[in-house]
Amino acid sequence: GKSGLGNLEAQKAWKQIANLTPDTLPEVLASMDASQPVLSNWLRSAINAIVEKANRDSKALPLEKITALVKDTSKPALGRKLAFEILQSADKDKAQALIPSFHYRPRSRTQARSNRPSHRRRLHPKER
Repeated sequence: GKSGLGNLEAQKAWKQIANLTPDTLPEVLASMDASQPVLSNWLRSAINAIVEKANRDSKALPLEKITALVKDTSKPALGRKLAFEILQSADKDKAQALIPSFHYRPRSRTQARSNRPSHRRRLHPKER
């Protein structure tokens, strides 16, 4: 918070989350929300600590659950994005296989129009 208020509580919470087991990753990832950037920043750091500890201790990550989270469009995009990055690091082939299923959805009509080709290709008389 402002002027460091709440930092002690945040540090304690970070330590608790960072010490969770890898099987809790999908839940923690799903709690990340872009509308709460400070909380998400703390969570990202704790998630990275969980992953690093799992890798160091040769513990398996719950890749099936992480994959399911990446696919679940009802969950916040920020957590799904980090889940994809974790999956990509742990199993590049599995992550790459998901990419064709990703859909780009414009946020607004203006954005949708700006992504369309600005002109249509005219056929040359020989091509008609």
